[in-house]
Formats: sequence, C-alpha cells, structure tokens
Amino acid sequence: MAVNEDDPSYQASGCSNNRAKLLLVDQADYNTQHIFFDDRAEEGDSCIIDVRDVITGEKLPQRKTQDMYVI
Repeated sequence: MAVNEDDPSYQASGCSNNRAKLLLVDQADYNTQHIFFDDRAEEGDSCIIDVRDVITGEKLPQRKTQDMYVI
C-alpha cells in the first residue's frame, strides 16, 4: 500500500497529530506486522504518525505504538 501525505493540510492544522499520516492497525491480526518508518516519528505531540485501530477507529496511545508500529 502506498499513501501520499497532504503536507499543506498538516501544516495548516498547526502540525496536529490528528491530521498526521494515518496508520491503521488491526491489533487482533497476529499474521501481519504493521511498521511505519518515518524520519519525523519522534515521541510526543510532534509525532507525524496518527496510529488508529482499524476496527474501532480509536487513536492508539503513542506509548503503545512507538517502537512497535512506528519507527
């Protein structure tokens, strides 16, 4: 899968994590490894990756996603 980011929209939102690059994760799927590599995948509110559960749509806590899904 390839996703093209919308940097102008992200910048216009004040670099809000809720408008960052989306990574949908199925936490019940143990046969698929979800990994998102990005040079701006730092910890905290400035992380440019918004990780959400694909079933519920809920945002996953960064402490759970960092170094597991987000590198």
